[in-house]
Amino acid sequence: KKNSADICMEKVFVTGAGGFLGINLVRELVKESYQIKALVRKIENYKGIVHPGIQLVEGDGMDFPHNLLADCA
Repeated sequence: KKNSADICMEKVFVTGAGGFLGINLVRELVKESYQIKALVRKIENYKGIVHPGIQLVEGDGMDFPHNLLADCA
């Protein structure tokens, strides 16, 4: 568990963020103060939480551009 005094937000990239496991993973990562880039098939169908630390990206894990990961380094 991350220290709440740690002001540096870690970044993660979650594929399948709109699925059952992905929604729950994103929820837990938000609780731990991670900054999340979440790949979903259709943004309008996303049923997970909405939070300022989550950036939704529409696409497919098989053909997403490599620049999606650029901010996660």
